[in-house]
Amino acid sequence: MLPIKYLTIHCAATPEGRHVTHEQITAWDKAKFGQTSYHWVIELDGSMHQTLKDNQKGAHVGKRNTGNIGICYIGGVDKTNKVPKDTRTPAQIASLRTLVRTYQERYPGIEVKGHNEWPGVAKACPSFFCRMVAVTGDAGMIDLNTPDGRKGRRICCHIGRVRGNDNLCRCGRLYRAQGRWIVVLAGNGGARSNHAWIDRLYRSCS
Repeated sequence: MLPIKYLTIHCAATPEGRHVTHEQITAWDKAKFGQTSYHWVIELDGSMHQTLKDNQKGAHVGKRNTGNIGICYIGGVDKTNKVPKDTRTPAQIASLRTLVRTYQERYPGIEVKGHNEWPGVAKACPSFFCRMVAVTGDAGMIDLNTPDGRKGRRICCHIGRVRGNDNLCRCGRLYRAQGRWIVVLAGNGGARSNHAWIDRLYRSCS
C-alpha cells in the first residue's frame, strides 16, 4: 500500500438525511467486494470512523487503490434517491476538512481527488468538485476556482486581512515565471503588490 500518493473523496450514494452507519457501509462493501473499501467513513453527525489503516489497501477506485486513501461521507444523493447532490452536513464538511489537512501534513505532496476525477470513472461521486488551492508567501490563501489551475486561468484570491479589511478578494490570472507559479492580481487599488508568488498548489475537498 505504501507509499501514500493519493487521497480520494467518495460519497456513499445514500439519500439525503438518511442515517447510515460506518458498520453498514463496511458490511455492504464486504458483501459486494469481499473487503472493506474505505479508510474512513464520515457519518451525518460528522463523526469520523477509521475502517482501514493507512497501510491497508482499500477497494474504492478500480485498479488504482495502491497508495490511495479512500474517504467516504454518508449521503451524496437527493431525498428521492435519484439525483446526485452534495448533501454534506456542516459537521461532515468540517470533518472532511480535518481529514484532508491531516493527510496533507502526514504525506506532503499527496494528491487529493474526487472519485469523479479519476480517468474512466463515469460517476458523479462524490457529488461535488474539489477545488485547487494555492498557498502563497505574499497573499495567503488563494482559491483557484478551476479544476486544474492551469496557465492563464482566471482565479480569485482571498488575501486575508489588508488595511483592516478581512477576506479581501482580488481576481487575476495564473502564470509561470522563473520556474514558479505566480498570480497577477487585477484592480488591487494599491493595497498590495499586483502579484503573488505561489509556494505550492494542492487540492482541497472541503
